[in-house]
Amino acid sequence: MRLTVKDNNTPKVSVVMAAYRTEQRYFEESISSILRQTEGDFEFIIVDDGLSSENRDYLRSLHDDRITVLVNDCNIGQSRSVNKAFGVVRGSYIFRMDSDDVSLPDRLKEQIAYMDQNPSLVACGAYARVLGGKRVLPGKHASRNAWLASMFFSNEMIHPTMCLRADVVKQGRVRYDESILYSQDYMMWVNLMEHGDVGIAPDVVLEYRVHEGQITNKKNVEQRRCALRAQLRLFEDSGIHLDGSLAEAHFGLVNALPDDRSSIDEYLRFVHEQSKVLGKDLRSCFLRYRQDSCALSDSP
Repeated sequence: MRLTVKDNNTPKVSVVMAAYRTEQRYFEESISSILRQTEGDFEFIIVDDGLSSENRDYLRSLHDDRITVLVNDCNIGQSRSVNKAFGVVRGSYIFRMDSDDVSLPDRLKEQIAYMDQNPSLVACGAYARVLGGKRVLPGKHASRNAWLASMFFSNEMIHPTMCLRADVVKQGRVRYDESILYSQDYMMWVNLMEHGDVGIAPDVVLEYRVHEGQITNKKNVEQRRCALRAQLRLFEDSGIHLDGSLAEAHFGLVNALPDDRSSIDEYLRFVHEQSKVLGKDLRSCFLRYRQDSCALSDSP
């Protein structure tokens, strides 16, 4: 089912949101934050993947011709829902938005300006302030290479700040990986990095909600294994093939698991020898994770 109200003009921006069982007050605040953007030339595609009747009533009450609602017949998950929206986007830029976060008023304008100033980028993220506090994510890095190196160990991007050039989607080059249950955002960033440069705009553009029950707070083995797939793909893209004991050593290092230190040392030597472009920055990341891992292993 598709409910749509729009004119025939092609918008500059397509904002995409997939929504499931979001608390109503968070959902309304999130929707309103997009509708109040200072850059008004956008379409807002919302995929209803199992919203409550109250949230559906709220959407019906909005009389804004920039809104398109796609209603799934059943719950199909965020990745499939967003890919479904990707099939109908019309803008030159695509912005991702989660259904419980708040975009600051100048978000679209600031990230568009950053992309226009950096035409080599296929996508960018930006900074987000954790709601209810002063903490800003992601952490700052000394250089672009230091940030790139950190991506081999953890997802250093705040997913609902994603802005990408629509061409890479319209040409069918990137989609969310529907085969994994967790860390789809991590894999999406890796996918984008395979098609061009990715950057981080210098602005705080989002208020990021962290709450109990959020998918990214479920620290389970499956989630970490999905993240490992993204990390190993980054290594492959850099010409470094990790498998077997080397992949397990990386997994243990990243997750600060009790380890066979000889296998960790073998892994470090191998990657140091193979790495060229990011050698110094990768070594810095290795040392940080190695120290954390050793500290945990040595603790009583």
